This record gives sequence, C-alpha cells and structure tokens, in this order.
Amino acid sequence: MPILIIEGFTIYESQFLFDKCDVRLFVTLNEDECRLRRKARGFNPPDVPGYFDKVVWPEFLKHFGGFVDNRTGITIFDGSTSIQRIWKESAEIVRCRLEEKYFMKENVKSSKSDVNA
Repeated sequence: MPILIIEGFTIYESQFLFDKCDVRLFVTLNEDECRLRRKARGFNPPDVPGYFDKVVWPEFLKHFGGFVDNRTGITIFDGSTSIQRIWKESAEIVRCRLEEKYFMKENVKSSKSDVNA
C-alpha cells in the first residue's frame, strides 16, 4: 500500500493534487509563532528585512483563505498543539483512511465471494 507525503502550504492550490490525496492535513500557526519558528530555522541566505511581513505572512493568509479554510476534506490542526498530539491524531486519520480504502474493500469482496460460493 503506497503512502506519499507531500509537504508545502500551497499544495492545495493544485486541484489535481487535492483530488489525488486520500488524506489532507494542514497545520496552522498564529502570526507571532510563525515568525518565531521561521526566524529559528535560520535560512541561508537569511530573509531580507521585512520579507516575513511583506511576503511570507500575506501569502500564507491568501493561500489559507483561498484554498484551505472552509474547504471540505482538509483536517486543520492548530500548530500550537503539541507535536505528539498532532502526530497521534494525524496517524489515526491516515490509519482509518487506509483501512477504509484497502481493507474494507477486501472484506466486501470476501463477503461477496462467500455469498456466491
């Protein structure tokens, strides 16, 4: 059973990718926390002064408002929640979807085979 994880906050702009994903997750942060985490990552070369305020945050808001918020089929996590909790809940969502997609079909096929036997 193949699993592919695609990361990036603009991936849901592509309807093709959106339609191909069996599970869609999105982690969001408030502006201050996002700024702190970006600063801690230490880009090389570093962001030019004002880049976060002029580019990063406005693009995030644009993308979130246009392609994520109020769109069905995306589970949104609050990034201020512990990574352990986000991981546990995400893994459970993926597990349930895999079970539904791969194992429930096998059970239905098996049940039909048993009825036809």
